[in-house]
Amino acid sequence: MKNLSLSILLLVFVGCASRTYMNKYERKEVKQFKNILVMEPIVYIQELDDKYQKHIYDYDLEIKDIFKKTYQPHLESIKSSYLDLDSTKYDKADLIKLLIEGFKKDIIDSSLTSALRNNNKGSDKILILEIDGWFKSKELVKWEGTKSVLWAIFTLGSYIPIYYEYTTSMSAVMIDLSNNKVIYKENYRMVDDPRLKETIEKLIRKTIW
Repeated sequence: MKNLSLSILLLVFVGCASRTYMNKYERKEVKQFKNILVMEPIVYIQELDDKYQKHIYDYDLEIKDIFKKTYQPHLESIKSSYLDLDSTKYDKADLIKLLIEGFKKDIIDSSLTSALRNNNKGSDKILILEIDGWFKSKELVKWEGTKSVLWAIFTLGSYIPIYYEYTTSMSAVMIDLSNNKVIYKENYRMVDDPRLKETIEKLIRKTIW
């Protein structure tokens, strides 16, 4: 599952934030959209140990609950709805493929959007999201702090490496299901702890157009 991480495949850099509007859609136009279907985000949170091996931890329920409760008032204001992921209707791997295609192409192949069109609750616009993050074990954080001090000593302060303790990223694609055109694509990464409510709420503010 972790090999499907969109943020890794897109090589989004720390501190990078961008939204690109496609197919002649404009920000002013998109801000006026209503009846949008926002899908529950796909979530991958991992721990890195002192050998830089990754172990996936399941924070899905906590993060998705925060996301839904915080996002709901905005959706109500634009007469839109939130859709919980249903494994009987949507395959996570297919949604990840759809996100990746959204970053590569202006128009999505209809075979990738068929499940969404069949279960779209009458909406003709859909927003697909993925949240990805990692944090380091206490042992790894301690060892990297020691390495920074050693580098500073050996180089007389001319080189001091910076090691991030955690990072969180979000990738999003909005699609017009009536014509399979990509409305916009967006990615954002920050050095905040993905397990914190404040971090998720900050990501949510980035998705509200």
